[in-house]
Amino acid sequence: MARMESSAVMSSLVEASAAISTAYNPVLVKEFPKRVLAESTEERFWRSFNVKSDVSAAFRGRLASIDFCPRSPHTVAVTGAGRVSLFHPRSHEKIKEWHGMDMVYCTRWRHDGNMLATSGEKPTIRLWTLGSMKVFRDLKADADGRTGHRRAVHTLGFLANKGQLVSGGDDCLIYVWDVSTQRAETRIDAHDDYVRAMTPHPHNASLFATGSHDKTVKLWDLRASNAKPYHCIELVDPCTHLAFHPTGGFIAAASGTDVTIWDITTTSSATDPTSTPTCLLSNHTKDITSLAFNNHGSRLLTGSVDRHVKVYETEAYTTVHSMSFPEPVFSVAVSQDNLCYAVGTSEGKLHLRARKPGNFEAAELKQAKQAADAEEAHQEVQLYTGLGNLSVERKKNWAMPNYKAKEADGEFVTVDAQHQKRLKRFDVAFRKFNYAKALDEVLAEKKTNLARHALFYTVVLELQARNGLRIALGGRDSQEVLKIFVYLREMITDPRYSDTMAMVMNLVLEVYHSVLHENALVMGMVQVIRNKVASQVRFLGELQEVQGTLSSLARQSQLQRIRRERVAGAVQTE
Repeated sequence: MARMESSAVMSSLVEASAAISTAYNPVLVKEFPKRVLAESTEERFWRSFNVKSDVSAAFRGRLASIDFCPRSPHTVAVTGAGRVSLFHPRSHEKIKEWHGMDMVYCTRWRHDGNMLATSGEKPTIRLWTLGSMKVFRDLKADADGRTGHRRAVHTLGFLANKGQLVSGGDDCLIYVWDVSTQRAETRIDAHDDYVRAMTPHPHNASLFATGSHDKTVKLWDLRASNAKPYHCIELVDPCTHLAFHPTGGFIAAASGTDVTIWDITTTSSATDPTSTPTCLLSNHTKDITSLAFNNHGSRLLTGSVDRHVKVYETEAYTTVHSMSFPEPVFSVAVSQDNLCYAVGTSEGKLHLRARKPGNFEAAELKQAKQAADAEEAHQEVQLYTGLGNLSVERKKNWAMPNYKAKEADGEFVTVDAQHQKRLKRFDVAFRKFNYAKALDEVLAEKKTNLARHALFYTVVLELQARNGLRIALGGRDSQEVLKIFVYLREMITDPRYSDTMAMVMNLVLEVYHSVLHENALVMGMVQVIRNKVASQVRFLGELQEVQGTLSSLARQSQLQRIRRERVAGAVQTE
C-alpha cells in the first residue's frame, strides 16, 4: 500500500515538473528603437549622389563661380584665381584648363552651350568657343574710352536671344554687348555702388536683373525707351547673388544672411519702387554667397560662409535638406539633368557630386516593393484543406509556430505546428532556476556589441524581477568579476542602460568591497568606470550650457527678423 502511494506521489511530481517545463515562457530580449532618425525621401535623394570627387590641387584662393553647360554632357566650368577649368560632370576628369590669367571672377555658358564667357579683374570679357577651346572674341572698352568697363567685371550673362551679353562691374555700370560686332550697344548707369550680381530672364531676351552693394535689386527691360528700371527692390544688406526661377516668374536675391523671393509677375510699376517679398528665408548664420535653382525649379540651393548648403522646396520655401562642408562655401551650381551638383569653397576646393541615372528611382521602387510585400504578408490568403476554405492571417517571419485560421462560415480553429522552438542556453538555466549559470551564458556570448548589450540588459532585468541578481553576482572569482566590469564600462554611459547598470555597479561593489583591492586589474577597471562616469557628467553639463546659448541666439534671431519686417513695412508705407 505504501509503495502504491509513493509511486502515485512520484508520478504526480513528474507530471507537475512536465507541466512547469511546458508552461515556461522564454525571455524576450529587449529591443530599442534605432537612435538614428528616419531618413526622408529628400535625404535619400541627396545621398544618392554617391559619385564624389574633391579637386583642390589646381586652384588657389576661393572658387568664385561655377556654371554647368546647358548641353549634354553638361561640362562644368570653374573659375579660381587665375584659372578657368572644365570638368566632366560624372567622370570628374579635367577636360581643359586655361591658366596664367589675372583674377577671374565669373564664368557663364551661353544657352546653346557653344560659347563660354569669362570676366575678371581686367575690364575685358573673353568669349571662348567650345569646339576649339580658344578665345573667340574680346569685349572691351573702345579706344576713345566712351564705352566699355573701366574697372573689374564681377558678373555677366547671356540673354535668351544668344546674341547679346550683359555685364556689370565695379564702375557701377551695366553694358549690353553685341557678340557679333564686339561693341557695347547700351550703357546703363545702373547703381550707386559695385554691381556684383546679374541674372538674365530665362525666356525673355529683353529682361534681366542686377544687384548691387547699394542694397537694391533692379529689373530692366531693353524695350523701354528710357534708361530706367521698370522695378526697383530695396534690400537690408548688399546684394551678393541673384537667380531667376526657371519659369521666369520669380527672382531670388541673396543679401546678408537672408534670401528674399519676389513674384515679378505681380510687381508694381516704377512709380511705386518698393514691394513686399513673397518669402524671406533666414536659415544661415553667415553671409550667403551663391544661389542655384534646379532645372525643374522645385528646389533652391543656397551656399553660405557658414560652410553649409541649404536646400529649399519652392512651394512653401521650407528647408528640406542641409549639407555641410569643411570650408566656407562661395559658389553652388546644379546641372540641367539634375544628375550632378558642384560646390566651390574659400580654400579653392571643388566638391563634385554625381549620381547614376535612375539609381535613386530604382531605390525608391525597391522600397515601395518592400512596403507592398509587407502589406501583402498581412493580407488574408485562401487555404484549401480538408476542413474547407480557410483564410489564414499570415505574417512575415512568424514569431510563434502556431497560427489562427478562420473557416469559411466564420468559426476560428487553431492549427498547431508539429515542432517547438528551441530554448536558448540562458533560458534553459532560467527554467532550472540556476541564475548564476544564466549570467555565465550571457558573459560567454560573442555577438556584436549591440546584441551583447541588449542581451546582458535583458538578463539583468529578468534576474532583478526574480530577486536573483545578488545570487547570480555572488561567488565569483576575479576574472568573472572583471568580465562584468567590462560590460559596465561599455554600457554605463548609454542613456538606455545607465540606470540599470548603475544599480548593478553598486551591487557588485557591495558584494565584493572587501576583496576588490586584492586584484590590481579589477581596481584599475573600477577607476576607469569612475572616470568615464565623471567625464559623462561634465559633458552633460557642457550640453546644458550650449542649450542655453542656442536658446539665446534663437531669441535674438527672432527679434532681428521682427525688426526687419517692421523696417520693410515702414519703407512700404513711405
